[in-house]
Amino acid sequence: MRALHHGERPLVLPNVWDVASARLVAENGFPVLATSSAAVAQSLGYSDDDSMPPDQVFAVVARIAGALDIPVTADLEAGYQLSPAELVDRLLGAGAVGFNLEDTDHHGGRELLAAEEQAQRIAAAKLAAKKAGVNVVLNARVDVFRGKSEPTSELMGEAIRRARLYIEAGADCVYPITLGDERAIADFIAAIPAPVNI
Repeated sequence: MRALHHGERPLVLPNVWDVASARLVAENGFPVLATSSAAVAQSLGYSDDDSMPPDQVFAVVARIAGALDIPVTADLEAGYQLSPAELVDRLLGAGAVGFNLEDTDHHGGRELLAAEEQAQRIAAAKLAAKKAGVNVVLNARVDVFRGKSEPTSELMGEAIRRARLYIEAGADCVYPITLGDERAIADFIAAIPAPVNI
C-alpha cells in the first residue's frame, strides 16, 4: 500500500462499507481499497461523528479484510476515544494495514484538536504499529477546510502547518478533506513533502 502511494499514477482508493461492495472493487481491478466511515456508520444506523461502537467498526473492517487478498485501509474517524496503542492493536487484529485519523474534536467542544496534540497521537500510533511489527500507512486527515466556503490564505496556512506537523510526527500521507479548488490543491501539494489525498 505504501509503495502505491508513490507510483507514477495517482492511487485511486474506492470506498466500501461491506464485503459485497469490497468484492465489487476488487473484481474491477483496484489493488487496494478503503472503508468509508460515513457509509459504514449509515449502514449500521449511526452518524458519522466518531460515535460508532468500536466493536462494530472493527467487525466490519475484519469481515472486509478477511474476504479479500488486497490491502485494506480503514477510515477510523477520530479514533473512537481509544488510545493510539489500542486503536492500532484493533486495526491490526482486524487485518487492515492502514487508517485515516482526523483532527476534528468530536468530544471536547472545540472545532479541531490542537495540532500538537494530534501530532502526538499520530506519533504514538506509529510507534505502536512499529512495535507490533507492521509499519501501517497512516493518512492524517486535516479538517481545516470543513464547513468553509473557500480556502482563504489563513486557512491554507493553518492546513499546511498542521499537515507538516503530522508528517513530522510520522504520518505517511495527509488528507485536506473538502479542499476542492484546483489552484489551492496545487499550492497545498507543493508545500507538503508527502503524498496528499484529495
